Amino acid sequence: MFRVIGTERRTGPEHNVEERPRIEGNLPAVIEDAFNTVSGLLRRPSRLVGTRFRSVPEYPEFSWKEALLNAVAHRDSSIEGSGTEVWFFEDRLEIVIPGGLPGDLTVDVVLSLKRIHQSRNPRVMRTLVDLGVARDQGEGIPRMFAEMVDASLPTPRIDTSSRRVHVTLQNTPILTSDDSAFVARPGSAELSDDEFRALLHAQRHGRVENSDLRLLAGVDTLNASLLPRKLCDRGLLDLHPHGANSDCTLADTLLHDLDGGERDADRGELPRKAIDAIARLGVRPRSQRLREVIALICSHRTWTTPAELARWLQIMPENLTTRHLSPMVESGQLERRYPDKLTHAEQAYRATRLSLIAPKEDLL
Repeated sequence: MFRVIGTERRTGPEHNVEERPRIEGNLPAVIEDAFNTVSGLLRRPSRLVGTRFRSVPEYPEFSWKEALLNAVAHRDSSIEGSGTEVWFFEDRLEIVIPGGLPGDLTVDVVLSLKRIHQSRNPRVMRTLVDLGVARDQGEGIPRMFAEMVDASLPTPRIDTSSRRVHVTLQNTPILTSDDSAFVARPGSAELSDDEFRALLHAQRHGRVENSDLRLLAGVDTLNASLLPRKLCDRGLLDLHPHGANSDCTLADTLLHDLDGGERDADRGELPRKAIDAIARLGVRPRSQRLREVIALICSHRTWTTPAELARWLQIMPENLTTRHLSPMVESGQLERRYPDKLTHAEQAYRATRLSLIAPKEDLL
């Protein structure tokens, strides 16, 4: 482990790296020692937690522990003379893991935030489960990302090569103007932290699902279903029952307060940022730019039909589905409401978590 005084490593007369004692030994002892050491080195700034400012560690506990456990479970021990490195910078935490991604995994697959059950060292993984520090259910990486986003921090960055995996957690909060307006809304102080997190997620992404709450609150499916039910009873969320695909969106009265009552009748239920992004597309936009706007629209609505998109974007529905919507589903940016019946009369689309965690700032 190393602590860097500043944001960049320097050498010679400007050397600014403090090396901590190496952590070695049997697996349970190493994990316990590593957890205690990292916890002791983390600063505790005052940050917004729910609707209140509190002194909290600069990185969510689950996120940095998950990154460390992945380093233990997936490192390539055949690379001699190279250990797992943990670097503390003023603005970030970097964990360098010997070896590339295991098997045929790619960064795109990891960033899709789908459940992944693949390990380079299955016996080590089994030991971590037996020790009670891991569950091996494929939810570690998705929850690590969700915890960072919920803390208003940038999503983790993962860089790879054939000889290493580099995970970076940044500690500079990113609270948008919309988030600030939501926090300042009268009555928000009456919410519990988990209730506020659920509403803020719905405000940011256009909806909140049971799976989102499982990741954000770290609870099981049953407890995750109770939270939005309470918020629906209080008139803060609207439930949209679709069986296993049920979700909730902010209640109309809450949306009206946040938007200042501004709606564009010709644009239906689009937020102002989406309307502005459409206006900047021009007559013949490039495919990549058009798909970014499609993802933005679909991230702010529960479900969006090709007809609605075609009307807003002034494109023929058939061309839109063939040239853009279907490829975006294949690339993991969108998902269909009826995936088993592609020609369903009420087919609609919404943005996946892959689109939601990487918003295009120039569209906002």
